[in-house]
Amino acid sequence: MKKILTVLFVVSLCFAFLAPPARAGLDEDTANAISGIIGGVFGTIIENENARQQQRAQSPTPAPTGERVNFNFGRGAVSVTDFCQFIDCNVDEPCLFENESYGIYALKNSKYPFGIIITDIDIETSRSEAEKKFMELLDIGPADACKLPVLLFVDKKFNCCASDSSTGYGLSFCRIDGKRFPAQAIKDSDRRIHGKSSGKRR
Repeated sequence: MKKILTVLFVVSLCFAFLAPPARAGLDEDTANAISGIIGGVFGTIIENENARQQQRAQSPTPAPTGERVNFNFGRGAVSVTDFCQFIDCNVDEPCLFENESYGIYALKNSKYPFGIIITDIDIETSRSEAEKKFMELLDIGPADACKLPVLLFVDKKFNCCASDSSTGYGLSFCRIDGKRFPAQAIKDSDRRIHGKSSGKRR
């Protein structure tokens, strides 16, 4: 758009200000007529562009996450942020986010397109934080998050949840595949947390 406006502006100036001999042999009336037409078109384009800018200003601000993509894994369509804009999706397991407590990955798996691994002894808190981060990254709410099969599991180094390591626990708030951690695993987690805290105080 800027290039078009620039060209029209330059051409209009040429017809408006150059001497008659420089106007490609056109007589004065024809040159003035052409200049008027170009000026009118130029003005119309500016008015239309201003109108579009005003309309955009009055429209809701789009999500800052950029372009979106649609998924449907048999649970209903869901639109999410195109995370391939900010990570390398050409690797085997693209990492959307990770810290000391959990990691969130895109899996090349038709059954489970996303994976979350808990890597902290506080498995309950880490799970809750990971689920919130997952929704934040994809710019979706709980209802849409439950349309995405998620393989959520605990790092095997904690040796607490191996019985469901193949299917995972899903998102805790989803009725479809959300499962609680085993009661014993939660007790062991609490024991480790308290033991770690006690060790710090010594």
